[in-house]
Amino acid sequence: MPDIDTMLLRHAYAHPAPPDVQRDFIFTGERYVFNPPPIKNHALPALTWSVAPNGINYLTARVSVPKMLHGTNTVTVTDSDVTRALNGITDFASGVAGVDFDATTANVGRVDVAHNFQIGEAETYAYLSALRAASMPRMVRRVIDDGTVDFTNGSQKVCVYAKHAETAHLAKQGKATDEDVRRAVGVLRVEHRYLNSGACKRLAERLKLPDRRADTLLRSFVTETVMGETMKDLGLDKAIESGDARLALLRERYGFGTVYQRLAGFLALCDEHGADNLVRLGVISDRTFYRQRREVEAAGAWLVSPIKRTLPPLRLVRNTQAASAFALG
Repeated sequence: MPDIDTMLLRHAYAHPAPPDVQRDFIFTGERYVFNPPPIKNHALPALTWSVAPNGINYLTARVSVPKMLHGTNTVTVTDSDVTRALNGITDFASGVAGVDFDATTANVGRVDVAHNFQIGEAETYAYLSALRAASMPRMVRRVIDDGTVDFTNGSQKVCVYAKHAETAHLAKQGKATDEDVRRAVGVLRVEHRYLNSGACKRLAERLKLPDRRADTLLRSFVTETVMGETMKDLGLDKAIESGDARLALLRERYGFGTVYQRLAGFLALCDEHGADNLVRLGVISDRTFYRQRREVEAAGAWLVSPIKRTLPPLRLVRNTQAASAFALG
């Protein structure tokens, strides 16, 4: 099932930085920071004491839950793991800063929802190739070499990447073990990052939660909802057909007629000029492009498999013992 990676927790205080913070933290001119090194590759929470423009003081704790508990984010995190991490953050932040910091009641200022799909190296790069044409609502797509496709706006980021390539690079820097590298082989990782307090607040409101406290927001039903919606928006919840099958998909949904003819012509223009270039070149208007793309997406013909076979939909499973979730639809 999907899990939680990086999270940022924040508590407000009516008093200025306590003596422990002033003594042990580094003052940057704007805030006090404490960045402890990892212990045997296990991350410790980074702490920050800051003062908002309204004069309220805040202590924040930021850490990757799997890296804190397991030393790597190639393993799955369960609800009980999150509870254990919150207890550890409570003890660590309270002890280092010299104030009462209850992580379970802290407001969430960032949360990354992630899932590792164990599908094989060749399939990982096939899906990444198909995602070069994907879109996310109100986000800008960016392709980084052949191993990463991400989508960003001011408050969220969706990142899909080859986990083995990233982990191998970290291993060269001494930041990952050989076991981490072996575990990452064949993993396609999908992350949806809510980067600030506003994004976390809107997520809680959309899910009709009473607040964005850690004990409210950092739950498996939230991660499952977020990842399910993300996979649907990316188009990974449906089979991705080869280019030769797209016309058959259009005919199956719209039949022979003017809609089929119009969309077949639209796909031909996309193939000839590149979908991202049609509006820029003035071939069609922005409004027409997005309308026709939605029609093609509805037929399951937008994303294209780079290989001569269908890529099956990726499924989320409720198996806390395995990070794999690869199945035929």
